[in-house]
Amino acid sequence: MTTDNQKEYKSALAVALRFLNHKDRTEHEICERLIKDEYDEKIIAEVVSYLKEQGYVNDKRYAEYYYICYKEKRSIRRIKAELTSKGIEESIIDDVETSLDVIADSQREAVERVLKKQLTRRKIKDYATASYEEKCSIKAALYRQGYAIDIIADVLND
Repeated sequence: MTTDNQKEYKSALAVALRFLNHKDRTEHEICERLIKDEYDEKIIAEVVSYLKEQGYVNDKRYAEYYYICYKEKRSIRRIKAELTSKGIEESIIDDVETSLDVIADSQREAVERVLKKQLTRRKIKDYATASYEEKCSIKAALYRQGYAIDIIADVLND
């Protein structure tokens, strides 16, 4: 590596480490940041490789943590979309989803929590006592939040 390349590498590494200092990042996010700062692709690849070797960047770990943090608040579909937008490969997302076993039970519980909020917001004591229009509105709200129709129907006993 030439002296200029070494300087650029050290500079890019410093930028990446500062970027990682605030929170965990994906490989894609690191690359995007370094591209934005106009570093050479070869230098970016070397920096990312080093960060992965040292354990500073690990997309699987990131996806696992993301699922754990958001599985109670967001739908699986939304979590997948957000991880995809952060550059996590679909195979990693699927592996993490399977390994953490977050699909059915957590989604059902999440729909139940959101349903309670919807009923409270609409001042309805029980879903069964709601009018047809209110039921349709509640189902639509749950669907817009990213929950699967079959899980919504299962929770609502429809």
